[in-house]
Amino acid sequence: PNLACSPFHRSKPNAVGFPLSDTLVKIVDIDDGKTILPQCPDDNTDDPKYLGEICACGPQIMLGYLGKEEETKYALRKDSKGLTWLYTADIGCFDKEGYLMIKDRKRDMIKYKGHGVFPAEVEKLIYMNDAVNEVGVIGVPHPDGTGETIKAYISIKEEYKDKVKKEDLMEWCKENISPYKYPRIIEIIDELPKTLVGKILRRELRKLED
Repeated sequence: PNLACSPFHRSKPNAVGFPLSDTLVKIVDIDDGKTILPQCPDDNTDDPKYLGEICACGPQIMLGYLGKEEETKYALRKDSKGLTWLYTADIGCFDKEGYLMIKDRKRDMIKYKGHGVFPAEVEKLIYMNDAVNEVGVIGVPHPDGTGETIKAYISIKEEYKDKVKKEDLMEWCKENISPYKYPRIIEIIDELPKTLVGKILRRELRKLED
């Protein structure tokens, strides 16, 4: 459902907008699903302290998934006041001006050594490398059997293919990305799977691990 919209004269890049009339929106802790997270106090909308699952309550919320009782039970939950909230499975926050920001999908979040790592954030950082054409980040089973580790599939720009190797990209990531966020595994491929509009298909990357 549509939950938010930006005023025509106040649109903001990467923002969904302000909650619609008669619509309540809150950001809750990813793990407990209850604790309401505060609004970002500054411009750092990637701070994990303020990132959680987007939940909404309003007249546009669905009644449930047809024939899918378990999915409905997860998605629609009543609070102590009897209000029904839709748990969207989108990860986001409110920025300092009150704009709703969507950062990633909950199912794509990678659990690495107790940290929640969002692929979109890691991808954005890797794109800062001039040699990178496309990148898709996913979580893969950790070699020791505990949790996940971070893997990046990367395609290299044509002019860099004979100059940049996997080891160079790994070293760059270690130097430019936080210790718990940089990919532990990098695989270079010619082209990443994408939708018709050019969005990287992480589910197809996960299939490559099967």
